[in-house]
Amino acid sequence: MKAPKYLELADSSLVAIRATAAAINSRHCDPFERSKFDQVAGRLLNRLPKSYRKGILYFLAGTMGVPKEYASSVSEEEILRWALNLYGEEGTYDGVVVGAPNGAVSHLGALLRFPFLTQHYLLAFKGKFAPDDSRAQFEAGVEASREIVASNPHLEAVIHYDPLHDRFLITRVNFIRIKLKRLPQSYKDFIRKRVKPGGTVVSIDCSYPWLQYPVKSDSGSIYYQV
Repeated sequence: MKAPKYLELADSSLVAIRATAAAINSRHCDPFERSKFDQVAGRLLNRLPKSYRKGILYFLAGTMGVPKEYASSVSEEEILRWALNLYGEEGTYDGVVVGAPNGAVSHLGALLRFPFLTQHYLLAFKGKFAPDDSRAQFEAGVEASREIVASNPHLEAVIHYDPLHDRFLITRVNFIRIKLKRLPQSYKDFIRKRVKPGGTVVSIDCSYPWLQYPVKSDSGSIYYQV
């Protein structure tokens, strides 16, 4: 099953769930899912002078994400259906891991052979921004976030602006991280159907205090994170 186009599959949170599912199913997980041609081309391009490589990076950043009009089509049910499909439709497990994603959580799920039901997903929308223009990123993110939470009342939207680590990317992309505000019905159904009676639910109690600015909105929970 293909992932919704607006999801950024190479994001660390989505790599965590993809890698866990791959390990449980004895498959290799390629975070970037690049073809053999892309891999060979990448090695050759890496030999070019730095200025050329930076230009290529800016170009490739423009291939990420989807037009902002996709914000109105974001669907919690569609996202969760894709995520759960990573584990197929058959088979049972001794338990599951539920909560915020990171590498350690993914390793835990893989070692226990527990599916990982994540709370976070990253969306990417196209745009053109100066890397230090926080206001433009904020305004574009708020516009998209309001549409997302209006049609998905159980989601929280976090406009994710990182001019240090994502400097190449944010010139062409506006990132929005969505978080589940409650355990969705599809997760409950998966646990009831796929976890053996008496099985274990590992809850990831993440309380790391990211600095976020609440955004006034009549449609739902929106935050701006720098």
